[in-house]
Amino acid sequence: MHLLKLALVIAMVTLKAHASTCSDPTWVAEPEMSDGKFKGELTGVCRIAVETAPDLRRLVEYFEAEIEKSVVTTFESRVPDTELLPGGRRWDLLIKVKEGKIRNNFQLASDGKDLLIYQTRSKEIKFGGLAGYLKKLNVKVVVRRVSDREVTLKLNSLTWIDKPLVAPSGTFYNIAIKNSLKQFTQELESVTEKIKNNL
Repeated sequence: MHLLKLALVIAMVTLKAHASTCSDPTWVAEPEMSDGKFKGELTGVCRIAVETAPDLRRLVEYFEAEIEKSVVTTFESRVPDTELLPGGRRWDLLIKVKEGKIRNNFQLASDGKDLLIYQTRSKEIKFGGLAGYLKKLNVKVVVRRVSDREVTLKLNSLTWIDKPLVAPSGTFYNIAIKNSLKQFTQELESVTEKIKNNL
């Protein structure tokens, strides 16, 4: 019985050490229909507990590997860039994803200790099916070290989606709101898990 209690205590401590709490997604500004497109930007924040002092250098290596995965065409690679932070880098890549191909400007910068910023801005999107209505996708990830046991993650995602000609504007707007919130929530959970596993 004592061994069972001890195992339960260890399990609870381990779960707590890896715990994360996320805020509900919010719109940066009221989404709008403009030029036949749904335009909206969502943001969300997570607090991530870690067992050991976070190492943002490992996280830089992870993001670099992710950026350079599934590359079809390289226009620029690891070019010095100081827009986000001193010592940053940028890429201009055409990459293959399950929906098709997308050309992105990627930026990555970190001070190596307390702050990491990762940003993508789409330049051209060639997706098939319903995904073909997506015309812009910009993502920004900011990771800040709070202490030796906690980091915060802030995720922003801006999307522009073409309205199909046959879709009533009001109906399309409501569907776009609902789907954007659902997809963003899933992405926030996914990014949070990746951050936890690569600190």
